[in-house]
Amino acid sequence: MAREPSGRPRAHRTSVDRNRLGDSRDERLVVLSRQARARDGVSRPGGPAAGAEEDRVSDEPRSLDTRNKILEVAEGEFARAGYDGAHLQRIAEQVGVQKTALYYYFPSKAALYTAVLLRMLEAFEAAVRTATEGPGSPNERLERLLAVLNDLLAERRNYSQILIRVFVDRAQLLDELLNPPIQSVIGRILRFYQEGVEAGAFRRMSSRHFFQSLLGATVFHYAARNFSAGVLGVDDIFTHSSVNWRREELAKMLKQGVLLSPEERGQGPEKA
Repeated sequence: MAREPSGRPRAHRTSVDRNRLGDSRDERLVVLSRQARARDGVSRPGGPAAGAEEDRVSDEPRSLDTRNKILEVAEGEFARAGYDGAHLQRIAEQVGVQKTALYYYFPSKAALYTAVLLRMLEAFEAAVRTATEGPGSPNERLERLLAVLNDLLAERRNYSQILIRVFVDRAQLLDELLNPPIQSVIGRILRFYQEGVEAGAFRRMSSRHFFQSLLGATVFHYAARNFSAGVLGVDDIFTHSSVNWRREELAKMLKQGVLLSPEERGQGPEKA
């Protein structure tokens, strides 16, 4: 029987600011985007002078509303077309600004993509932290975890499709910025499951496989929206009734496989 690897993954703690990335993060985005373009052999029209102009962090006052709108539109564009298929011109047109104006907020397409991913991952990190570290028994916190993940993916409809693209093509990740929130989410869920096992509430099985099952049951359902609707026989999986139905069925399925029955709890965790 395969054994759970020893040790616990280390969760990196990050400072979350949902409204804007700090200046230091902007500077790192500039550096990383330059490295990405150099690695891919990509240059901007207009030569080095144009590149320097686009890469600088603007000294002019930034509009938070415009920045957030750019992120919202870019999120939909990256979800629909992926990184390679996304076009800054389309994003600018939907925001209602000139393409060059995007560079006042993000120094490159790579920086914009990274900012979209960071905002998404920080939302997941906050949701998982609230669910797993809040009050209640392991059973109650498990139900809360399933609910918050289901509802977050239902509310933010682009997240599941972006996540699927990220998982399939890890080469697009700028690991220096994205790995901390990714590892934090994974680490929190693994620790939560291990704590439930030690408390005699959860079955003694791999916490890593629990994470994979949780990810597949939540992300794939909303990413494959048309397929899921067809299987379930509904017109739209994002309606209030469909989201509630999915939440209830997800809880039944995972809780049945995870929670120990009263009889099994009486046997002790080693025998259950």
